[in-house]
Amino acid sequence: MKIAVTTDAFYPRTHGIAVAIDSSIRYLAQAGHEVAVYAPSFPDTKEREYPKGITIHRFDSYSIADLKLTTNKEERFVYKREFPRIRQLLADFNPDVIYNHMEFTIGSVTKAWALEHNTPTIMMVHTYFPPYFKIYAPFFPLALWRSIIKHWSRWFYKGFDLLVTPSKEMKQVIQEVYKIEQPIEVLPTGIIVENFAGVDQGHERESSFIYKEHPRVKTRRRLLFVGRVGKEKNVRFLLKMMEKLLQQREDVELLIAGSGSYMEQHKALVKRMGIDGHVTFLGAFPNSQMKYVYAIADIFVFASLTETQGVVTTEALCNGIPVVAIAELGSISVLEGERGGFLVENDLDAFANKVNLLLDDEALYAKKRQEAQARGKELAFDVLTGEKLVRLLTQVVVDKRSMRTEATVVSSEFNEEQSMNT
Repeated sequence: MKIAVTTDAFYPRTHGIAVAIDSSIRYLAQAGHEVAVYAPSFPDTKEREYPKGITIHRFDSYSIADLKLTTNKEERFVYKREFPRIRQLLADFNPDVIYNHMEFTIGSVTKAWALEHNTPTIMMVHTYFPPYFKIYAPFFPLALWRSIIKHWSRWFYKGFDLLVTPSKEMKQVIQEVYKIEQPIEVLPTGIIVENFAGVDQGHERESSFIYKEHPRVKTRRRLLFVGRVGKEKNVRFLLKMMEKLLQQREDVELLIAGSGSYMEQHKALVKRMGIDGHVTFLGAFPNSQMKYVYAIADIFVFASLTETQGVVTTEALCNGIPVVAIAELGSISVLEGERGGFLVENDLDAFANKVNLLLDDEALYAKKRQEAQARGKELAFDVLTGEKLVRLLTQVVVDKRSMRTEATVVSSEFNEEQSMNT
């Protein structure tokens, strides 16, 4: 198949949507499909290397903060002047199916083009937006945003042949909040486990490259957070949790691996809280190095209230790291039945208690580590996502062709009847 993948969110932005798209296009290309990605350009973008069968198209874009409706400076929209070029490239490629990942500029152009050309479409609903607007657009009433999002989403999604969500919890949210009635499939974001293979964890824990720059980390129990350092990831909660934890023990270090627009604010907060001797900001790493970062962690900690996919939590499990996470959307789905860790309420004491429990109970830690390894294998892209993705893409193509055939037959019969009557 020729598959067009369209999105306003892609690398070099480091978040779950980019990871999900990257994993899926690599899988599809490896399976023999031809993939074209349509995404915004970013300042100083250095394109990744992709295998044969994948083409990346970039379009001039601007920060959505320029619209003065949000404080989020990291996400981007494509300029309107690029819309004709998007349409032309779609026409040149002539895809069998379009797999869209965002609701905004490129997605809107793509949806309109697909409807005009009767091209099959799938929409992946990655994000539940109200919590983001509460964080990044606080100057507007949340009730107003909810109403706008609800009506916009219902209208936008209606133009797609199939909706998919990364978790059953997200499916339930858009059905209940957005009142979506059309078919929805759950397509979890699996992880390409080969990306984390070939690491000697024992060796890394003894002589990690991280210790050269941060020597104190080697002698401590290491709690790891991976992700964007933004408000929506609730990193502040983890800092407060560390403050509480340090009242009970001093053998712990919180490692924060990632970058983001709130990095400097969080560094300043750590100093004001007086916990800078136990929190290390590692910065962002290339994907190829992340397996070495995970290798030194004792526990993975995650407090996001907006996570719909649980990508980094899945990566932690793939590396056999027990997880403590707040029980929200994607985290609930990934840590199904608390296999490989603990899900807690949005409560500092409850979170710190589970961290302490894992650090102090060796038998429990070993059990959760085994569970994490087993659950990680279940969440592999090949096992969880790949075959179902191809099946869904194929199905919408087949269904669309059947509808076209039926329409042609009906039209032919009508014309024949009209001819006989005359």
